[in-house]
Amino acid sequence: MSIFSEIFPIRCSLFQMPTKIILIPILLLFLSGCGVNILIPNMELLEKAIALQIELEQQQLKQQLFVQNNLQPQLQINRVKVTEIESLEIQGLPSYKVEGTYNITIKLPDRKLKQQNQFQIYLQSQKQRKTWRLARQRPNYNLTGVKWLTYLIR
Repeated sequence: MSIFSEIFPIRCSLFQMPTKIILIPILLLFLSGCGVNILIPNMELLEKAIALQIELEQQQLKQQLFVQNNLQPQLQINRVKVTEIESLEIQGLPSYKVEGTYNITIKLPDRKLKQQNQFQIYLQSQKQRKTWRLARQRPNYNLTGVKWLTYLIR
């Protein structure tokens, strides 16, 4: 006997289906009806966040190496696979630490490189829950903990 038939003594073919198939959508509907906003990053957002993180690292590397070449290689991120996702709070806002792998294609003027890489990114949802920011840890030299820098993901 399923939980639904105990709670709702209505005889219907819907309640004779496996409990797992019915339970998940009803719980999600119930939670969204109670004002709980379940928001998790999708693959498109992850691809954009990874590309932004790579771009920021390239800029930092160019500054350190004093590279004068303004040639920016074209990057294409695909086949993102999430292996772990952990919810946390960054600067008082709901956030996620996401780990996994991705494929990158780098198009240079004379060649094309393909490679599989691992990633670890922090995504921060904004108060309105309409936009996301890439969060990056920066050590705080006052020894008061971690300082976060965030960048809008477009």
